[in-house]
Amino acid sequence: MYADAALDAVAIPAGKEIRRLLVEGLGSTPFNAYVNYAFGDESVQEIYGHEKWRLEKLRAVKTKYDPSNKFHFYAPIVQ
Repeated sequence: MYADAALDAVAIPAGKEIRRLLVEGLGSTPFNAYVNYAFGDESVQEIYGHEKWRLEKLRAVKTKYDPSNKFHFYAPIVQ
């Protein structure tokens, strides 16, 4: 795979527009994205769920099992 900024300049906005149209057409509000399909600009709620209890539970597990925050790379659960 190679990087081509010219292609990115076309593909990224096109992909975002396609996703917007799909969400609008399906009536999927609030927006949700599987972490494997996320682009990187989604909120934590859009990836892990909008329910308050869900993020509280994930943060508690994160604090217990990753106290030194080793696993904080893509779409991290903020402690």
